[in-house]
Amino acid sequence: MSIDALKFLLHRSSSLSILIPCLLSIMLFSKLDKSYKVLSIFLYFATFIQAIAILIRSYGGESPNNYNLFLFHILILVEFCFLTWFFKIELNDFVSHNFFLVLIVIFVVFSLSNTLIVMKPFDSFHSFWKSFRYLAKFNNYAQLLEDLFLMCFAFLSFYKLLKELRVENLEKEAFFWFNIGILIYFSSKFTLDIFNNFLIASSRKLRDTTWAVHSVTNTLLHIFYSIALWRNSRS
Repeated sequence: MSIDALKFLLHRSSSLSILIPCLLSIMLFSKLDKSYKVLSIFLYFATFIQAIAILIRSYGGESPNNYNLFLFHILILVEFCFLTWFFKIELNDFVSHNFFLVLIVIFVVFSLSNTLIVMKPFDSFHSFWKSFRYLAKFNNYAQLLEDLFLMCFAFLSFYKLLKELRVENLEKEAFFWFNIGILIYFSSKFTLDIFNNFLIASSRKLRDTTWAVHSVTNTLLHIFYSIALWRNSRS
């Protein structure tokens, strides 16, 4: 198998892997706890955004009409809010819910500020939409902050599990599998986002390698989401 074929396979598998937890959550939705219903709603939204991104990339015509990065500026806001909401529910007896609400406000303000800074100045809604629609950069600094916050949430969750020692078989605990996925994905993504900001501009090979790693960890995240949803439906 050629390198290009392998990259295509990894990318396509990563793109389609979200369908696994998404379809599973649809089948199990009535059996899920509140936090996992929150996760399910996020998965539906993320699938919708990803489908639009693929359509724009495939049928948007020549650049810049096929730019779809503006969608990910939207997705990162929704992702952080929903995943933080998930942790707020799961850790409600361990951490004040106001703590998570404050972090959501901080992140939303930071992310929107970061997005607006990379845009051209605008003086009307039309010019604003045109600048936003043709964004050619990821919201890298907001992604780094999201990675850091969610890694901290995962470590805090593991600390809670170890401190309380109420779970005899961790492999049967949905929250355990969810946190494994979060920790693997966002810790690797944190490293990759740093590379994106400081190293990749001068190396196409390094950029391709980091995207391959991202595709693998993204697929793993969706597998762990699926396991967590399945385990929760059986609890």
